[in-house]
Parts: sequence; C-alpha cells; structure tokens
Amino acid sequence: MRKPNCTHAPHRRQGSPHKPATGIYLRLCLSSAFGVVGAYALLVHSTVAYGIVHSVTLERFTEQLQALKDSPQDLNTVFLGDSTLGNAVAPQGPGFLNLALTANYGYAGTYNMLQHALLIRPQVKNFVIVHAIRLPILPVSWLGYYSTLPGEQSWSVQIAGLFYKTMFFLEPGAQRDILGQWLNWAGILQFARADNFQFRDINPRQMQFLEQIAALCKRQHLNCLYALGTIRESICHDFPQYIIRIKAAIAATSIRLIEPTPICIPESDAELGSDDHIAGRLQPQYTQRFLGLVGPYLK
Repeated sequence: MRKPNCTHAPHRRQGSPHKPATGIYLRLCLSSAFGVVGAYALLVHSTVAYGIVHSVTLERFTEQLQALKDSPQDLNTVFLGDSTLGNAVAPQGPGFLNLALTANYGYAGTYNMLQHALLIRPQVKNFVIVHAIRLPILPVSWLGYYSTLPGEQSWSVQIAGLFYKTMFFLEPGAQRDILGQWLNWAGILQFARADNFQFRDINPRQMQFLEQIAALCKRQHLNCLYALGTIRESICHDFPQYIIRIKAAIAATSIRLIEPTPICIPESDAELGSDDHIAGRLQPQYTQRFLGLVGPYLK
C-alpha cells in the first residue's frame, strides 16, 4: 500500500486558528452602530449650536427670567409667547408683564415659563398666550424645552437630555423634528412659509405641550387665555381655512380663545421682511390694541 505523502500538507501554526466570519460581521455591525450614533450626536450638536435655540435666544430666556424676578409683587397679568408678542406688546405696563421668548422655544418654552411664573409670582392668575399662527405646524424645540426647565441645569445636562430623548426613541417622531429643524436652518427645507400653510398638518407634539399648559391652568385655577398673533392681511385673506383649523385645535385644549384674533395687519405696519412682526415704531399703538382685546377676559 502506498504511504500518504504529507510533505505538501498545509502547515498551521499553533494558536492561530482561522477567525470565524461571525466575528467580522459583529465588528462591522458594531462599527456601523457607533458610526450612526456618532453622526446623530454631531447632528444634535450642530442643531443645538445653530438650529433649534442658539445662544442669543438662550440669552432671551435668561433676560426674561430676570425680568420676572424683578417684577412688582402686585403683578396681575403675564403675557407668554414668541416674538410676534415681543414686537407687538410693550415689555411691561400697569399690572402686566410681557415674558415673550421666540418661536424657537415653541409651546415647550411657554409651558416652562408658565411654571417659572407660578413659582416666582404665585399670585398671578391671568396668563395670556400669544404665538405666531405658524407655530402649530412647526417641529417641537426640544432644546427649548430642556433649556428652560425649572431648576438649575447645566448645559451638558440639557444636551444629554435632548440626545437621550431623541436617540433612544422616548419621543416618537422626535428624530424627524430634529432633522427637520436642521434642514430648515440650512435652507434645504423651509417650514411654515406663507405659501405652504394649507399643505402642512398641525404637529400633534406641539399641541401636546399646549394641552399640558391647559392642564396646569386647570389644576392651579388660572385664567389662561390664547390670542393668535399678528399676521399680514394678505395671509389672513389667503389662508382662512388654516386659521379655522388652528383655532379648533387650540379650543380643543380648553384654553379660552380671545376673539377677534389673529390681528391682521396692513403691509405698512409690518416690520420689513417679516410676515408677523410689527414695526417697532408702532408698538405703543399695538400694545393698547392688545390690552383692549384682552381686558374683557381678565379676572
């Protein structure tokens, strides 16, 4: 019988077995996962830095919080909302204080500012919410929420909260909101332009914060009112069905709607380049107009 020829048998060194394919796949999967998380972290960071709430608007919250602390003890009425309110109504007057933030904070920032007001001036019973008519269709500002929460929180805690809530799917659809705001800032996708009001649905996550405001008002027996902000007359006339839809959504929260609003302004009264900001020279006139509308609803 012929002996087998072993001289050409493959030589395998001790301790160096072939690595199984599953190990390669596992490393690829882990690398991909870390890559996705890293890319998303970069997206969140860039959105934090430039998209949702930038440093100027964070300063706006700090300034308004200080104004609240400096307000008189006999304060009776607080206005809450965005820059449509900030432009139209004076910062303060007899018995009232205007704590307007910007649309970057959304209803989330308004909800937290209401809580601050109750902690600092618990005697106030009248709260008037004034937001741009475009707000209900905008994405939620999660940094606007985390950066205004009552209590001391560091910047790192705010970033971590935003990242955790969106990355780990604790808020359905929040990833889309984050991406959408980044694209909006970058100019790739524009939200809430006047010519697309009728094509966008009301964002239910925005309305959830308004519902939380309504629930807090009910628990604390507050007189909470809502006035639609100023807007150019041409938009009032072109999008009546959109205004009807957002009024119905606001009324469904049980917050009392002030009528007649929105205040439809002539082109000559609008700030240059804006659909919903009053020209600064007209603020005294529109302050009186708002106070006249709100007066009969106050307690």
